[in-house]
This record gives sequence, C-alpha cells and structure tokens, in this order.
Amino acid sequence: MSRGVICWILLVATPLSLTAADTGMAMLYSKGEVLRNSTAVSSSSAVFPGDLIETKADSQATLSVLGSNVIILPGSLVEFQGKSILLEHGGVSVATSQAMIVRVKCMDMVPVSTALTQFEVRDVSGTIEVAVRKNDIRLDSQPSSTPAKQADSSKPGNVLHEGEQAKRDESDGCKSEKASPGSGGLLSSNWVRYGGVAAAGGILVGILAGSGNPPSPWKP
Repeated sequence: MSRGVICWILLVATPLSLTAADTGMAMLYSKGEVLRNSTAVSSSSAVFPGDLIETKADSQATLSVLGSNVIILPGSLVEFQGKSILLEHGGVSVATSQAMIVRVKCMDMVPVSTALTQFEVRDVSGTIEVAVRKNDIRLDSQPSSTPAKQADSSKPGNVLHEGEQAKRDESDGCKSEKASPGSGGLLSSNWVRYGGVAAAGGILVGILAGSGNPPSPWKP
C-alpha cells in the first residue's frame, strides 16, 4: 500500500513542463478576448502544435513553453508550431533560451544560440519589423513549405545584434522561390529542342523524296 501511495505522490509531483516537453504542449494565459482555433478560451488553456491563437484589438495572451515565453500582442493571429511560431499578422514579443523561431511568410527570425534571447516581431501592412532586445538573431529566407529548424550558429546570414532593428518586405524571403524568366519553361526543354531538330530533318527528307530526287547516299 505504501508503494502505491508513493507512486501517486510522484505522479502528482511530476512537473507539467516535463509533459509539455514530450508532447510539444504549451500553456496559454489570456487577458481579454482570446480565441484558440476560433473558440474563446478561459484565462488559461493548453495548446498543441497546429493550434491557431487570435487576440482581439483590446486583448493579449502569453504562450509559455519549456524555455520560452511568447507574448502575443493585441490584434494578432499566430500558429503555435512547437519549436516555432508562425506569425500571420500582428506582433509577438519573444524571450527564449531554446532558440524559438518566429516565421513571417518566408522569413525566419532565428536566435543564433540557446542563450537567453529577447526580440520582437511585427507584421503590419506587408512590412516585417524586427527589434532585438537581448543577444543576436539571424534573418533567414526560406521557402514557405520548409519547416523552421533550430538555429545553426555557424551558418552565415543577415545577423541583427542586440539593440538593432530592421524592416523587411513580406515578399523578400520568398524571392528565392521564383523561377528566373525563361528558366524551366516548356520551350527551353532539351526534349523539345532536340525534337524540333528531328522534325525539321523529317520534313526535309519528305520534300526531297516528293521531288523525285532522293538524297544521294553519303560516301567517305
């Protein structure tokens, strides 16, 4: 019986953070009207990767996950992705010792280390505004389908140092996805190019045959 009591005590005493680390779960603390997946939440709620969180104009929320706190500013829409935040519009303020990434369209804001890093990101009227409060972050351009990954401090990039700010257009990060003019098009294909040569040769042979003067055999 004593063993059973001890087991229950250990289960109850297990920190919520350990469970969150295994499942990717986070805790959401709301102030004012906050929606999770279009449903109003109470003052606190568990959230999981893929959940959408929306704050109204007069409300805000705090997302707490192991090693990171994210303040979701009023009038914002974000998707929680476990180790990253997808900012659809609005703004977030991040304090992280787990290199949590914020993505806006194709632009990733990536802490360069797991040291405590604080930064703010806003997406307003198509412009991304970034301000670094503590330590450094890097701005990475990625295709929108590429999952955000943990920082690689050895990778070169556009680094913003503590106290610096920057603005980027939403479309800047996606330019690498666009094909250059004329590249990859149907008419540039080698198959089409060589097929056209073969077709031209066939037409020439047909003309010569119809004229009664077939081409003479080639002799060395």
